[in-house]
Amino acid sequence: MILHGNHRIMLPALGRDGDGGLRRRERTGIFQKLVDHRADQLAVELHDDILRYFQLHHLLFLLQLL
Repeated sequence: MILHGNHRIMLPALGRDGDGGLRRRERTGIFQKLVDHRADQLAVELHDDILRYFQLHHLLFLLQLL
């Protein structure tokens, strides 16, 4: 969850296993593992992009106060 002013923005939590890596689905086959790995990468990239957007939005808001 991100707090932004009076707004709460809920972001999906990224599941993590014990060693800090992204949780893997229990599936077999090299192709399925590649698809799962790419899906995890895209989820992390999207999460990072959303955080960057709100950080920029917050910075612009603070600059307007000057």
